[in-house]
Formats: sequence, C-alpha cells, structure tokens
Amino acid sequence: MPFGPCVASFPNARIYPPPAVVSAETDDLTVQIAGAGGSPNGNTVVHVAEPARVYLTLTNESLTDALRYGYVDDVNLNVNGFYLAPGKAVTITSPQEIFAVALGAAPIQTSWDQGIG
Repeated sequence: MPFGPCVASFPNARIYPPPAVVSAETDDLTVQIAGAGGSPNGNTVVHVAEPARVYLTLTNESLTDALRYGYVDDVNLNVNGFYLAPGKAVTITSPQEIFAVALGAAPIQTSWDQGIG
C-alpha cells in the first residue's frame, strides 16, 4: 500500500454539525415523584418526541432534590435514569421523547428550553 494503512470514510459515518436553530421554546414543568406522573408507568413526560430538535436543555430548579430522566418510560426510571443533581442543567440532543421522575418526597420544579432546526 503506497499510503500505509487507510481507513475508509463513508458519508453516513461522518460527524456533521447540527442544523441551525430556527425557533426556540421555553416552559416550566413540575416533575412528579415516581408513580404520580402522567405517563403509563407513572413518570412525568418532559417533552414529546421532536424530529427537528437541535437541543433541549433541562434545568433542575430545586436546590435540594435531584431527579432522573431518560428516553424510555421505564417503571424503574428512578433507578435506571440519568441523574440530574439539584440546581444543575443538562443539554439533550436526542429527538426522542423524554421522561423524568423526582427523587425526593415532593415534586420538583424544572424548566426546559428547546431549539428546533
């Protein structure tokens, strides 16, 4: 091989920048404790699936209680979900539906900001 070991580059395997944000939405949401949310498994639906989502920033407004979030309406989301500490935020780039559950003894106030491309 004249150029040494080469790796093929396929167009569908390349990382492209995300599309530009053309609109954004912001809202407040109360995340319920396990079993009290509106989903079939008792979790809170943070946001429905959005194929054109560029980002969704979920902010835990509580200063004392954490929450867990995930992309599947899991009965054990309070154990299996991604941990979001009190007062912290996470940016999610997945277009999937997002669920959350409060880990404390009471519901948690959160906010979200979503960019659509």
